[in-house]
This record gives sequence, C-alpha cells and structure tokens, in this order.
Amino acid sequence: GGLTRTAGAKAAVGVHQFYAATQATSDPAQVMADAQATTARISRHLASMDVDPALWLHALDTPPRALYYFSPAELSQYKLVTTPIATARK
Repeated sequence: GGLTRTAGAKAAVGVHQFYAATQATSDPAQVMADAQATTARISRHLASMDVDPALWLHALDTPPRALYYFSPAELSQYKLVTTPIATARK
C-alpha cells in the first residue's frame, strides 16, 4: 500500500466492479461464493493499507465497462492519497 501515496493534479483514479472474463463454473452458488470471497479479500487489503473501505462501494456500484473517477477531495477522504494533491511533489 505504500507509506506515502500521491496523485498528480491531473491524475485520474477510477474503479469499477470486478468480473470474470470467462466463467469457470456455471453453478450460481459457486459464482456467488467466489464473488463474496473476492470482495472480502479486497476489503481486507484496503483496510491493511488504512484506506477507507467505503470507497469500495463506488466500485461495487459501477459496471465493469464503466469507471467511477474519484475527485481530489475523495482521494483524500478515502485515504487513497496520504499527501494532499495540491502539495504532492511532481
């Protein structure tokens, strides 16, 4: 996760839902279990980086073929950056 995370003033940081390019199984219960396990792994990773897991909701709400872009304020709010964008070094 990095102790120092920055984004340039013109950075575009976006998220979307994860998806499987090919479906390994047609069992709906297994597909749901796999999706939930992946969600848990991602949530734990965000927490281990001290990133607000609420940002994950934007990914879950955004279809795979679209992107939700974080504003500079959101990058700070969710702790994706540890240095405010206005003061980030280039």
